[in-house]
Amino acid sequence: MKINELVSTPEYLTEHNLMEMTNLVSSDTGLKYVIWVGSTGQRHGPRIKVSNFTTANFAKAECFTVVVSKDPYVESGQVKIKKSDLEDIFDWVKTNYDTLIELDTAFNSGNSVIELLNKLAKI
Repeated sequence: MKINELVSTPEYLTEHNLMEMTNLVSSDTGLKYVIWVGSTGQRHGPRIKVSNFTTANFAKAECFTVVVSKDPYVESGQVKIKKSDLEDIFDWVKTNYDTLIELDTAFNSGNSVIELLNKLAKI
């Protein structure tokens, strides 16, 4: 088995705790902006981070946090995108609410997230 085949198996990723976060780009979400999904720990509920850039470059200083809920809202950070794009992000969160909640649980428990990532719908 090649290393890239081994590393991409859910068992390897779970066993070695390699999936603590992932960047979702436009081809994954249908959104213009990069979305960060990862472990929230026990400090707070499920959240995503959204880049203010449309490129795959993700800079922590240039993002804002959206609370994953059935009525999502910006929790922190400076939003520098158009209101219509922010509404698209909220729609994406609402559409994927159940999967995002499952992802948060999986990230925090060390379970595989690959199948869940594949369940995310595009807008």
